[in-house]
Amino acid sequence: MTYYSLDIFIESKVDINPYIMAILVQGSFTIGYALSTPLMDRMRKKVQFALSGSIMVVSYLILGFCLYFKVSVLFFKNTW
Repeated sequence: MTYYSLDIFIESKVDINPYIMAILVQGSFTIGYALSTPLMDRMRKKVQFALSGSIMVVSYLILGFCLYFKVSVLFFKNTW
């Protein structure tokens, strides 16, 4: 997912520079890793796995729906 973050930002045509957005994504991962390391000792592994898996599923579903509806709108727009 993070490998394609620059492509996603370019494709979505955000107002902010896509390269800056990709750098912010990587920076937030670094901060997240630094903050989550102390929490890993306090939480059980099953809870960590379930929580991270749920967050990933939701984020991929949102991204998939956004890309699907963008493609379907462009497809129907060009066929009429």
